[in-house]
Amino acid sequence: MIKISKKIKSKNIVDSWRHATWSKESSESIGKGWTLVFGVGHEIENIIDYDSKQMTLTQLFKEVVMDLTNNKIGRSLAGTNSDLEELASDGTLETIDPKNDAEYKSVTKDEKDK
Repeated sequence: MIKISKKIKSKNIVDSWRHATWSKESSESIGKGWTLVFGVGHEIENIIDYDSKQMTLTQLFKEVVMDLTNNKIGRSLAGTNSDLEELASDGTLETIDPKNDAEYKSVTKDEKDK
């Protein structure tokens, strides 16, 4: 079982699993339509709040695409017995590995404003 710590880091497999699980369970309880609305709304909020984040627009775009992709996977599995942990381990869920992605680094506000 995947353990989620209180300090969840984004971009990794735990974040991907969390997005897919939330979407699957929300779709089962409130429907796929509302789950889509709330999931996209959350990502729009991240875009609007861009100034407070220490990342480039490219990084933000990659994260939003990753999250929306994993949300879509979760919605598509609503009502099934699919094992999201298996999807997390077999590479189905989308992740970004900051260690191997040259676009990912911590940026300061000065660097971001350039």
